[in-house]
Amino acid sequence: MATLEKLLDDFLSSSDTISEAKLEKSYYGKAQRLAKKLGLSITIDNIYQGFGEPVAKGQWIEGTGQEDGNFSSSWEGCYNNLKRYQNES
Repeated sequence: MATLEKLLDDFLSSSDTISEAKLEKSYYGKAQRLAKKLGLSITIDNIYQGFGEPVAKGQWIEGTGQEDGNFSSSWEGCYNNLKRYQNES
């Protein structure tokens, strides 16, 4: 029989994961809308660490004319990069 502490820990850790997923989805929408407003596009690409299978997805912001700050490994980072570009323009 599982202890109350174990059940509570499982419940809290799963809700953190759900909250993180909701937050990431929120930033996805914000980034897509801001990119459209700025006339930029976002390309989703695989992130590799050496050889083999990709380990994650990343986002490239295209059309900024800048060399740095176009890549991020999260939608929050992508949104923040777009906001920075918007403030610099």
